[in-house]
Amino acid sequence: MDLEVAGDLRGAAKIWQSLAVTASAEDVRLMAAFRAQRARRALGRTTGEVAEFCAAGRIIAGVLAQESLPGRVRADFERFAEEVAAELAVHGAAGRCGASSEASGESIVEGSGEGAGSGTSGTAERSGEGAAAGTSGTAEREGAARSAAAEAEVDEARARSSRRLMIAGAAVGAVGLAGLGVMSYGLAVDHAAADDVYDLAEKNNAEGLTAAEIVALDEAIARGRGGARMALASGIAGGALLAAGIGLLVHGGRLARGQRVAVSPSLGLGGGLVGISLGGRF
Repeated sequence: MDLEVAGDLRGAAKIWQSLAVTASAEDVRLMAAFRAQRARRALGRTTGEVAEFCAAGRIIAGVLAQESLPGRVRADFERFAEEVAAELAVHGAAGRCGASSEASGESIVEGSGEGAGSGTSGTAERSGEGAAAGTSGTAEREGAARSAAAEAEVDEARARSSRRLMIAGAAVGAVGLAGLGVMSYGLAVDHAAADDVYDLAEKNNAEGLTAAEIVALDEAIARGRGGARMALASGIAGGALLAAGIGLLVHGGRLARGQRVAVSPSLGLGGGLVGISLGGRF
């Protein structure tokens, strides 16, 4: 057995395990964990030390414990776990990873005579456990922080859009209400003119009209027509604007809660009546 090769592998494993814990980028941590388990397995094949295979298995298990692990990476590490299990079976050590292998006293380097047995084995296993736990915990914290930041950004964007829509809806709706007020005034003018025309027509049938009353009759007819036109135009415009304003207000309120709504006005004419209806989809 080449002791120099074993020493190089042991040093490389320690470096990669440390990087798997301390690196800030998730892809760097995964790469370091991959190289660390590979170095531990190579060291186990070189020295025949069961504890090195166990340390590699713990590193792999720590990576697989991450919930946000990409599917392809998870498949690779599951394959690594199967390979480690097969290597343990070849060495007749299946099921020996744990306290028993740590306390077995087997040396990392056979025949080294330097008491590197169980102490070095325990250190390797604890390093593997620390790398796995550190990688998993850091990934979970960073994933949670990114999710929280993204949700906060989406919520803020929705709140801004909701405020704009509700302000616009209030303004458009106010103009629509004003239009309906004008429509009411036009209807009142038309109604008053119709009463005047009716009274003058009754008098004309009974006793005739004077020249002044004929002029008044013409003026009442013109006034009624003007009021009817005013009521029709302002009713259509005011109703449409009011419907649009209501739609904007409802959409703004729903947007803040992440819901969708569509409101559209429709105009109905017939029988001398004007109608405005709202159609919605929630």
